[in-house]
Amino acid sequence: MTVSIKKLLYFPIIKIILSISICLAILFVVKTFITKPILKNIGFTETISEAIKNYISAIVLIFTYFVLFRFYEKRRITELSPKKLPKQFMGGFVLGVLSLSLVVLLLYLMGYYRI
Repeated sequence: MTVSIKKLLYFPIIKIILSISICLAILFVVKTFITKPILKNIGFTETISEAIKNYISAIVLIFTYFVLFRFYEKRRITELSPKKLPKQFMGGFVLGVLSLSLVVLLLYLMGYYRI
């Protein structure tokens, strides 16, 4: 591989776009051609089928992320390690609650939301 192509592939914006594209393409293929036909033939209700598809989607995305960056960046993937999980989970939970609360507060102040 030439140096200019290697520089291009490892440029941060290109890396982000390429990673998102690959993850979403694999997710689309799995959902459309594997999960959907199997769950349709089993005969689950629509609600249960959607829940199962969402769980499978999350697993596929995490697996794709691990495999992609293991080979793309040639490094150990430590972002989702069990050691960091409680701290990151609480940080995400607090950030989510704060952002939703801010949206509700803004809607209340503008008069679109009433208690």
